[in-house]
Amino acid sequence: MTEALPSSPPPSSGNGEPPADLSAIAARTEEIASALLARLGFEARLAASVGSNEIRLRLLVEEPARLIGRRGAMINDLQFLMSRILQRLFKEMPRLYLDVVAPEAPPPPQISERLQDFAERVRRWGDPVDLGALDATERQAAVDAFARDRELEVVPAAAAPNAAGLQPMRLQLRSSR
Repeated sequence: MTEALPSSPPPSSGNGEPPADLSAIAARTEEIASALLARLGFEARLAASVGSNEIRLRLLVEEPARLIGRRGAMINDLQFLMSRILQRLFKEMPRLYLDVVAPEAPPPPQISERLQDFAERVRRWGDPVDLGALDATERQAAVDAFARDRELEVVPAAAAPNAAGLQPMRLQLRSSR
């Protein structure tokens, strides 16, 4: 469990000179991040994307809150540490951004069953059905469930969410366009 962090630059980068392209720096960034996260006890899938003078490293982890830390302290410290390591390896290091994401969870089964019952009722009678006030996750699950349906759509029933952040939604026949 005493795995050494990759500290020496790859042979192609020379004495702290940046490689010819940012993709080599991005690959090295992924290696270092993987080693650091493993030492911190995180299993993460990494994906680097290169922009103009920036590298964005997307970290897909099971426990994003633990990696982010209180008020973002943990992820900010990790980003600072990685930037310092990479600046020692490459003289002209582009800006580094760490984006933490969680794996997408499937919608809870009771929402899907409830939506199927409502969909059957709307298809049969043609009248819209109020789904009630839904939080952001439930709203997204409802919209996604009928995104490819040619007959039905989920729309907001009111102009804005209430004070608790719940938005009333309605399932109705799709308007002919």
